[in-house]
Amino acid sequence: MSKKIYEKASPEIHELVKRVMQTYHAQLFDLAVKVAATMVSKFDADDQLLPCLRLHGNSVFAMIHLVRGSQRVHVNHDAEILIDAFTWTNASEETQIAVIDHELEHVVIAKDRLGVVKKDDNGHVKLRMKADDYALTGFYAVVERHGVNSAECIFIQPVYLRVSEAVETNTRSIATNASSTLQPVEATA
Repeated sequence: MSKKIYEKASPEIHELVKRVMQTYHAQLFDLAVKVAATMVSKFDADDQLLPCLRLHGNSVFAMIHLVRGSQRVHVNHDAEILIDAFTWTNASEETQIAVIDHELEHVVIAKDRLGVVKKDDNGHVKLRMKADDYALTGFYAVVERHGVNSAECIFIQPVYLRVSEAVETNTRSIATNASSTLQPVEATA
């Protein structure tokens, strides 16, 4: 059984994380929240790259976690994205951008009742994690046995409709605006 290998992601991937943050998560960017990217690899006996990141037993492109408490004193980031090297290398740039955007969507700035950003005793912005808006689980066998009456079909229908609408809108938007929405990030001191 092969083990997972954790390596700092390339400068290009870190730059992509910054660009996605600046474009879609401006508050994180403006508050200088630092997100590290780590590539996770696993190889079989023939040295072939394999998918290796799993969450609740299912393969995932990536996952993010917050750096907590005393760890923030020792590392130079507030959160870390673990990226599955297999799925990343087989994904288009558009998919890579969407994966980073998804992971950053989990990170929320903690605020008080008046909307003021909370900070810890060391002056770091307090962060929290937001759960996904939806999660789909189920069994193909149950769908095959019960069709539209299965919980799987009942729960997937509203998600399917909303995702279909978003895909249709995004497809029209891409067709009318061929240029990328991501802009280069200016270097910071």
